[in-house]
Amino acid sequence: MIKIFILTLLAINLIAQPLFSNHNQMDTSNYITSLKDLLIATQKTRGMTYTYLKGDSSVVFIVMNFRKEMKKALMELEVSQLGGDKVLKSREERLSDNLIRLNRNAMNMNPEKMFQEYTIEIENILVLANLAEIRSSENLNELGKLSVENLLKTALPLTEDIGQLRALGAGSIATLNETGSLDESKIKSMQILLPEIESVLREFEIGSASVSAHYSKPMDIDLKTVLSTNRADIDTFMQLTDKIFLKGESTTLTPQEYFEMGTNCINNLLKIFKLQNKAIMASSKGWF
Repeated sequence: MIKIFILTLLAINLIAQPLFSNHNQMDTSNYITSLKDLLIATQKTRGMTYTYLKGDSSVVFIVMNFRKEMKKALMELEVSQLGGDKVLKSREERLSDNLIRLNRNAMNMNPEKMFQEYTIEIENILVLANLAEIRSSENLNELGKLSVENLLKTALPLTEDIGQLRALGAGSIATLNETGSLDESKIKSMQILLPEIESVLREFEIGSASVSAHYSKPMDIDLKTVLSTNRADIDTFMQLTDKIFLKGESTTLTPQEYFEMGTNCINNLLKIFKLQNKAIMASSKGWF
């Protein structure tokens, strides 16, 4: 009877947890963390450099710190197991060369040219993320596939949409303080971004709910609670953007304060990213 009981327990545990660990999935989890770190650091560098070039010289040391974060993330990508994939490696090397050159010249560039150049490289990071999802998918379990797709195809693009809005808004407030007027082309760009953010956010919420339904273990933080907080903060940020830049209401916000509001929205997204990525890692661990 004891043997039967032990065997029954073992069988139940094997159903709940695989026999062998999925090291490929672990590598993917680590790789997308480094990708996320590079994307966020590049977005912050672009945003604060833009604010600097628009007249706020107080942010110069912030820019330097963000560049250090970029360098660290690039190094982590280079040493990761998945980063050794020949196709990914080729893109990583081009990306690294481009970012190093851009950081060297950015503070002497035209603000709009600089913003465009960083945005191109951020798009290349997102292309690399999509390629990583394709190259790794066959080695992932069901939860891994759902989570990686949700994180790389919706969460990261959503941080970029918010990151662009954050940079354009902070730069526009700096311009407003300097000249007393706003750039209409930037207003139009923000007007386009607002519905895009709403659309991708809705897609991300649906994907996150699907991931939660496939993960049997409790997460460290209730996903529904974090998603609700995330939604509320993004809605507030978009409403404020609409009032200041589209409706022309006056504001006492500094560029850094507006930038931090956008950063807070992205930080909420990163909490969800971390939760889901932790689930990817946990579901890849077996008995051996």
